[in-house]
Amino acid sequence: MRPQPMADPDCFAQRWVVCIDWLGFSNFILSQKKWIKPFIEYSTILDCIPQRDKNFNVNCTWFSDTFIFYTDDNSYQSYGYLKVYSTDFIDCALRKHIPMCGAMAFGDLYADRDHNIFFGKALIEAYEYTVCQDWIGFVLCPSAIKRIEEIKREKGTEAEIYDRLNFKYWEVPLKKKIEQSERQLSNHLLAYRLGRALGGHNTREGCISILESLRNEAVVEVVRKKYQNTIDFLQKT
Repeated sequence: MRPQPMADPDCFAQRWVVCIDWLGFSNFILSQKKWIKPFIEYSTILDCIPQRDKNFNVNCTWFSDTFIFYTDDNSYQSYGYLKVYSTDFIDCALRKHIPMCGAMAFGDLYADRDHNIFFGKALIEAYEYTVCQDWIGFVLCPSAIKRIEEIKREKGTEAEIYDRLNFKYWEVPLKKKIEQSERQLSNHLLAYRLGRALGGHNTREGCISILESLRNEAVVEVVRKKYQNTIDFLQKT
């Protein structure tokens, strides 16, 4: 008889947590004849992530179209590592013409890697803000923004200690069914300007070119709108 996992207090901590969704994953799976294709695509995304990122203390788990990245602690250094790893992951996926959408939250997370058990307020918030976005993008959730502001006060600085070149406050487009739900989610968030990890000059112009290509290939207008929302953000910022 398989032993039941025991609750381990050491698995519970305040952490930085990221949730990322692979958009259009179901259609991708149905269109493939070989079952290993999704794994190959995921591996090639990881291959193009800078080696520097792979040395960061970032934990990863993957279930179907959802990726969860998280840290072991609540430090500002861990926030920086997770932010860079996550945004590089999304950029590298976009280079492969694979659209991703994600969000980072801060707070409680129970993470038992040995038994693959994950739950907590931070994970719920990161997931909610991931699935509610109506574009291709990455945002900092209210809990993450709040924690960054707390760190600023602790450090006694008024500086924008998030990367203001790559993150901008924006009225993030939300799906209509989310806007009409009882749970109120803020759409005034710090959003990542895609493209930093693509390298070279005019990286965001390159991003826009890829997004325009994906938009033009989309058959459904709702999907085309997602790409256009992202293009508008990059062009206007």
